[in-house]
Amino acid sequence: MKKIATIPLRCLGYLTTLLGAFGLIVNLNDLCHLSAFPNTPDQPYFWNAYYVMTAISTLFCLSMVVLGMKFMRLKLRFVSLFVAVCALELLYSFGLGRLWANPRFGRSIATATGVANIGLGFQLIIFFPIWAPLLALWCKSYMRRE
Repeated sequence: MKKIATIPLRCLGYLTTLLGAFGLIVNLNDLCHLSAFPNTPDQPYFWNAYYVMTAISTLFCLSMVVLGMKFMRLKLRFVSLFVAVCALELLYSFGLGRLWANPRFGRSIATATGVANIGLGFQLIIFFPIWAPLLALWCKSYMRRE
């Protein structure tokens, strides 16, 4: 009954691809339309933080698109990479909160966080980096048993 695990894995692939593609669209849209935001004395490093965070968020979203397509094809060897990407997303999200406390860069990073990470925000709202790796690991173990 290998088919029992193929349905959730394909659904996870569709959702992963959808979330990643939506994140890419949002990140690229913001990148094109945010050029009017000026640097202020309170946030002198906003643009530096924004470009770095947008690049990181775009890489996460792009990897989700690619891994989602692999799951739609039932490629189990990419489950470990998917778990690692989800873990890095969580570390990145919680690590940003620690950077806000930096007296020199904190305000710039805090401001850029709200704009640059909208693409990842949709994944975090539904706790995707927490439950999706567990589902992928279950599908992998169930499909390997048979």
